[in-house]
Amino acid sequence: MRSYDWLLFDLDNTILDFNASSVIAFNRIMEDLGLEEDPELVRRFKKYNLQVWGEMEKGLIDHQQLKSKRWSLFFNSINIQMDPVEANNIYFELIKSNPVFVDHAFEIIQKGSLSHQLMIITNGLSEVQRPRLEITRLTNYFRHIVISDELGHAKPHKAYFDHCHDLMNAPDKERVLVIGDTLHSDILGGKNFGYHTCWYNYSNNENEGVPTDYEIKDLRELGGILEMGMT
Repeated sequence: MRSYDWLLFDLDNTILDFNASSVIAFNRIMEDLGLEEDPELVRRFKKYNLQVWGEMEKGLIDHQQLKSKRWSLFFNSINIQMDPVEANNIYFELIKSNPVFVDHAFEIIQKGSLSHQLMIITNGLSEVQRPRLEITRLTNYFRHIVISDELGHAKPHKAYFDHCHDLMNAPDKERVLVIGDTLHSDILGGKNFGYHTCWYNYSNNENEGVPTDYEIKDLRELGGILEMGMT
C-alpha cells in the first residue's frame, strides 16, 4: 500500500456535485423563460458547456469567453432570444446558492484532513468556486485552493501543476495523489507531472487510454486506498 502526504482533490463532480447544482440553476432559467423542465434541454446545454470547457482547457478561449459562448450556442440552437451574459450571471448566482455534496465526499474530506495535507485543484471560475467553498465550509479542511482563472493557467497544463508543487514546497511526487473525475485535466495532467492519480469514474465511462494508478466508482473506495476506514 502506497503512502501519501498530499491529496489533491478536483472540486466539481468530485467533492461538490456541480451537475446537480447546474440542473437546478438551468431549470430555474428555463422556467423564467416560460419553458417546462425538459431533460433534452439539459442534455443540449451540457453538450455545449462541455464543448466550451474543452476549448478553454486547450487554450482556445479564455474564461470570460466561456461564460457567454455556452449560452449563445444553446440559445441559438433552440431559437430563444436572451442575453447570454445575463443568463450566465443568473446561472452563477443560482449555482452559488445551491451547493450539493457528492455522496460521501464530506466524510472523505473530514477523515482525510486528519492524516494528510489537502489541496483543491479546480478549473472552475473563482466567482463561483469561492462562495461555494465558504458556504460548505470546505475552506476549513484545505491547506491550499488553486483556481485556474486566478492563476492564469488551467489543468492539465504543466504551469498549473508547477504552481501547486511550489505551494507544497516541492514534495516527493510519488507521495502526492491527485483525485478527480476528468481524465484529460485531472488524471492526465497529474500523471504527466509525475504524481499518482485516482480516477473517480462515477459514471462508469470507458478509459480513453489514460494511465491511472487507481480507478474508483464510489468515494468510499478512496478510504480503502488510503486506509481511512470508511463505512
